[in-house]
Parts: sequence; structure tokens; C-alpha cells
Amino acid sequence: MNPGGLFLHEGVLFVAGYDQPGSILAYDLDGRRLDSGFVLGALDGGPAPSLSGLAVDADRKLWVADAGSGLVRCVNLFGQEAGSFAPQVKPLEAPLGGKHPGTGLVDVALAQSSEWTGIFAAAAGRRVGAVGLYLPDGTLLQALRSEGDPKAPFRRVVRIAAEGELLYVVEAGARRVQVFRAGEFHYAFGADRLGDSLVAPAGRPRALAPVGDGRLVVAVESLGEDGEEAGGGVDRNCGLFVLTGRGGGRIQVFNLAGRCFGSFLVEGAY
Repeated sequence: MNPGGLFLHEGVLFVAGYDQPGSILAYDLDGRRLDSGFVLGALDGGPAPSLSGLAVDADRKLWVADAGSGLVRCVNLFGQEAGSFAPQVKPLEAPLGGKHPGTGLVDVALAQSSEWTGIFAAAAGRRVGAVGLYLPDGTLLQALRSEGDPKAPFRRVVRIAAEGELLYVVEAGARRVQVFRAGEFHYAFGADRLGDSLVAPAGRPRALAPVGDGRLVVAVESLGEDGEEAGGGVDRNCGLFVLTGRGGGRIQVFNLAGRCFGSFLVEGAY
């Protein structure tokens, strides 16, 4: 399951679930910790939260994928609950391991128009309809079709990213990215290469970020080993510019050529 999530909104970087389960911290782009930040609790005595993704809408409401409860939760900037819903996903076609095998919720993304907000929610594992588009009240508008085939399963979705009417679905199991336009399959491409070089055998796509000019940045596991430049290499990334493990977490900032400009620690205060 994804360990946490990132979202950049109006110059504020929201960091979910890195310092402790349920926490959402906020930073400016110089790495300074902002006052806003909170810890989500369990809902109605249910399982402890385990955050695996988040997105922020135009009204500054946070939509959080909570793998612990299997719910998409909506909270304001002070952590007050504004609603939740359980995504309607098809059964698994293969066993799903990990800490929360019963839920498999991995990420959320937003589809916004001038009149309404839709929430894409994604579930892990090999299953049909692993990605769906929902209204804020949990009404399922559309279950996305892998490769455009209603019977084809998605293969271990780990991240989704929205840009305009496009949705990018990162499949670690298939080592590819599927692209959907207005909810319909558009095209797919293999994500097992970086430029002209093959990714290491253990490498799988883990995250994606549209640049805004038609280009994409794709993060993979085992991108490199620790280097001498500021920030070193990237290992076990769960979001672009993120390193977890080895006793802590940090945000790393790269340009499009892969050069690291620096990093800052994700420090909890709870």
C-alpha cells in the first residue's frame, strides 16, 4: 500500500501520512513547516487511519484516501470531517497482500468543472474497475475500463494523477501508464524505460506528475543509489520528490533533467 501522499495547492505542499499514520502536514516551497497541520483519527471507533493519497479542491477541502478504513474522507484545513464514502470496487482476481488487504484503497484525484467536483478513487490489486469517478456523496458516475475493455483488469494501480480532462493511471503490475480522456481509454505507454535506458529489473513505476506542456515526470522504484550531490539518489519513492525509509522521510526537488536541487526533512510535531 502507498505510504502517504503529496499534493501541491496554491504554493502549499500537503504531506500526508509520513511522520505518523493519519497526519497531514503543510510546507511552503522553501521547506518551512506551516502552522496548518493535524492528525486524523479513526472514524466511529473503526480502524486506525492509514493515508495513501490526497488531493485538495478549489475550496481547499482535502480529499484523503484512507486505506485503514477503506474510505475516501473529506476534511477541511483544520481536520474537521466534512463527509466520507466507500468506493465501489470489483472483487480481487488475485490475493492482495499488505497491511490492509480488505480495502486496497491507494489514491485519489480530482475532476473539476465550473459546476461540480468529481473524485477519482483507485484501488490496488488485479481487478476490473479498480478506478472509478464519484460525486462527493459517493455516487458512482463511471467505472473506468482498463484498455477500454469492460472485462480487462487493472494490474496493481499505485497512483493516479489528473490534468484537465485527462487522468493518468500508474500500474506497477503492468509497468505502464494508462491515459483516460473524459473517463474513456485514450492510450497507454510502457513506463519501464527512462529515456533510452531500461529501468533496473526491480524498478516499477510508482508515481507520475504532468508538467503542463505535454511532458510527464514518472518516478520509479530503485531509480538510483545515494550520490554525492545534494539529496543523493531516489529509493522506494511513493510520490514524486519523496524518499521514505531509512529512519525518516524527506522531500527532494529535481529539475526535469534529474538534477537534485536539495531536500528538506518531513518533521512531525505531534
